[in-house]
Amino acid sequence: MSSLTYPDLSQDYALSNQQIATFQEDGHILLRSVASQPEIASYRSLICQVVDRLDQESERLEQIANGHRNGWKFVHNLWERDRTVQHFVLARRFAKIAAELLGVPTVRLFRDESYFKVPGGMPTPWHQDCDFFPLDTDRVVSMWIALDDISQAMAPLTFATGSHHQGYLDTQSLDLSGFQLINHGAMQAGDATFHAGWTLHSSDANRSDRTREALVVVYYADGAHVALPEAKQNYLQGCPKDLIRQEHLHQCLPGLELGDRAATAKNPILYSAL
Repeated sequence: MSSLTYPDLSQDYALSNQQIATFQEDGHILLRSVASQPEIASYRSLICQVVDRLDQESERLEQIANGHRNGWKFVHNLWERDRTVQHFVLARRFAKIAAELLGVPTVRLFRDESYFKVPGGMPTPWHQDCDFFPLDTDRVVSMWIALDDISQAMAPLTFATGSHHQGYLDTQSLDLSGFQLINHGAMQAGDATFHAGWTLHSSDANRSDRTREALVVVYYADGAHVALPEAKQNYLQGCPKDLIRQEHLHQCLPGLELGDRAATAKNPILYSAL
């Protein structure tokens, strides 16, 4: 079916100044109905079909993170695999929200990924996204959008409020006592959380009998350059971070070297106010 028969998702989502201020202070926010239920319903079945089909293949990032063993379905850069899914991932509406939350005029795509967690799927450990990204900017935001209704038992994300202000944090010896931990709770299809690149977050095991269906799209401010952070804590639950950084460099910023401007055909500008 042609993507032209699907909602175009180009209309603005009205963000208030208070919502923007809350995000910038807390490092995370829940936004209701970023996509309406009819809009999300029109895309959900196809996205799930693509995830199920491609999850049978050998996803390098999924191998590194032991996705199958942990009950996670990670399929990377769905936007390149299906033209209609591309229409959803590259939506102007979502990108404009990202730019406004970050307070920047222009954002590019870094990557998208399915974050499906099957019943009994293992907890996701505390981590910071920017620790895995070969970029020299902290102007990074991830949208985590529910493709179907998600109950509390299905493990929506938990955030350490304000943690993004502290930059890198060693999760091996992490003391969470100084943070207010916020879980926004049950989400309806089309609701989305947005979190900053250095915001600590995690999720519990999926204690329900349904697969948690979420899609993540990561945006960053135009003008960033390629950088590989100095190795500090190099493992996350046995997962070597250097391998993930190198894989992100290979898959998301192909052909670039340290210091190059982070802009390739895989990083289209998705919104610009200029």
